[in-house]
Amino acid sequence: MCRDDGAASRGFLYGYLASLIDTSAFVADVISRQHPLCVPEGVELNQLADVVCRYLQDNPEKRQSAGSGLAFVAVGHSFKCKKL
Repeated sequence: MCRDDGAASRGFLYGYLASLIDTSAFVADVISRQHPLCVPEGVELNQLADVVCRYLQDNPEKRQSAGSGLAFVAVGHSFKCKKL
């Protein structure tokens, strides 16, 4: 997905990341009322895809891990939550 510039491949990645963000918000709301991924308003799916692909390139030893976990960690590292 990260190396293939095809529209279908990139579209799949965007859908996967949108699902990750939506699921994260839902689970956080239900469990703790705190959002565990602090992605700022206006961040586009293509930016999230770049973040995840860069994380995978920088951490090839982690590629065997579950995709959702990798995406969660990558996004979490790039968009830190503000401490209250």
